[in-house]
Amino acid sequence: NLLPVIPLNLPLGNTNFLHVSFSLAAVSLVAVSLTSRYGELNTYKELVSHLDSYNQLLRTQEEELKQNYEELSMQRENLEQTVIYLNEKNSHLSVAMKIAKMGSHQFYFGTNLSNWSEELLDLLEVKDKYTFEPKTFITEFVHPDDLTFVQQEIGAAIVNLSNYECSFRIF
Repeated sequence: NLLPVIPLNLPLGNTNFLHVSFSLAAVSLVAVSLTSRYGELNTYKELVSHLDSYNQLLRTQEEELKQNYEELSMQRENLEQTVIYLNEKNSHLSVAMKIAKMGSHQFYFGTNLSNWSEELLDLLEVKDKYTFEPKTFITEFVHPDDLTFVQQEIGAAIVNLSNYECSFRIF
């Protein structure tokens, strides 16, 4: 239910009452311990008045939902266009990195996950990209003369939880 149930007790005489609950799914009327077949006229008018008010509230909320739906539809369309644009840019970047014989690697400290570009794995001549062990990258591919520098840069980034960027030779 989008709306809470609103209980409403209306007197129908000395000992009788009518319990009315409103919900978005249905409007239900439950008569409890009725001994009389006729309610007071004012009670009926009050009930009609409450139902009219509730119907107006439902119409207002329906309009709000329609507006929200339209806004969300526009946002979704914008996001879909953004995804298409980013995919095109990613494709262009991939081609440029292949031409320049470059690659990229990102390591995410929070999740301990890394992302290796296809171009970098191709440059490193990694045969099986699915069993490649990123932890061995430094010792296997970094040139020995650059190894200490690269380990220091990565270590400082881990300690400081900061970004790092370094250039080094591979072999």
